[in-house]
Amino acid sequence: MGEKRSLEQPDKRERILTGLYLAIFLIVASSIALAQPLYDTPPVYANAPDEHARYLVPKYICEHGKLPTAYDEEVRIPGYGSSYALYNVLPYIIMGWVMRFVKLMTDNELYLLYSARFVNVLFGAAMAFTVRKLAVRIFDEKAKKICLDWLFCFLVMFMPQSLFLHTYVNTDSLSMLSTALILYALVSIYQEGFYAWNSGVLCAGVISCALSYYNAYSYIVSAVLLCLAYFVNPVSGKQHEAGRRSLRISYDWKNMLRHAVPVTAVILLGTAWWFIRSYILYDGDILGFRTADKMMELYAVDKVNPLIARTYQQMGYTPWQMIREKDYLTIAYASFVGAYGSLSIFANIWIYRFYKLFFMEDCWDILLRFLFIESSMRGNGCFFMPI
Repeated sequence: MGEKRSLEQPDKRERILTGLYLAIFLIVASSIALAQPLYDTPPVYANAPDEHARYLVPKYICEHGKLPTAYDEEVRIPGYGSSYALYNVLPYIIMGWVMRFVKLMTDNELYLLYSARFVNVLFGAAMAFTVRKLAVRIFDEKAKKICLDWLFCFLVMFMPQSLFLHTYVNTDSLSMLSTALILYALVSIYQEGFYAWNSGVLCAGVISCALSYYNAYSYIVSAVLLCLAYFVNPVSGKQHEAGRRSLRISYDWKNMLRHAVPVTAVILLGTAWWFIRSYILYDGDILGFRTADKMMELYAVDKVNPLIARTYQQMGYTPWQMIREKDYLTIAYASFVGAYGSLSIFANIWIYRFYKLFFMEDCWDILLRFLFIESSMRGNGCFFMPI
């Protein structure tokens, strides 16, 4: 526990810088959250993607004080026939109850929308704080002297798309916070062990991830594998004639079970209710995919029905033709770095060039780590890619 205090106990300078960093994030994210329209605004289409459809769920919770089912007409997406109520709704639950509180003071629809958006702004601030704590742990003193830890924080949190996801109604924001919590917990566990605090942060991260966005479930799988790997112990074997020792692997089953059982129990307690509810409501469809298809078959308008839209494969394109002729990689990269509105507002070209160079350098650094483990670069690298 002493090591944890030495790593993270902030001095006055650290507290001031962290406060300024969080204040900058809150100011920028709040400005974007207040500026975006809710509905389509041609010709620019500055509204956030699908926000009007997502907002139906917290709005229902605000008005009725209970969770909707996907069959409720109030949460059905006009034209598309499906509903975001099918999928993980923990962020919407929090937004809905915050809106209910705001509604005690005003019925203004704009203020209710802003209150829902600001839940995600606060999730973003919590992620920014977690990323800062993670930076303190993964960068050594040499790297901190040239402010690589702060560069890490700003590049992760202020990448345009990362910032954007914390400014409108969605489940992505809590999902991103959950991945930062999982990474922080894993780093802490490998540095210190399964202390109660580290285990608690891991539980919070996994529960938030499981109840926010299924696209991030790979982080849960990675967390499970890395936690299991923590208890693998290499043991020196007999010395051979050439002077080398054989290496045997042992596994600490006792400690693994001692830590894994309570952590697993807490996670199941926090998440099982949602999947049991979905199993009961949607005939065993715990992720909602089959039910979404059925609802689109029944209620979707042909013009926008995803089930009858022609894919590139159906149009005769090969994967290479899709990438080359349809600018797939260019659009995917641009939307990863930053594309606001309904994929309609892009940043200055130099933003994309900067991040391209940065990601190339990061990949090169990772390659060097695999090829030259004892390189002098070790310990001062970026670790940006996992975040």
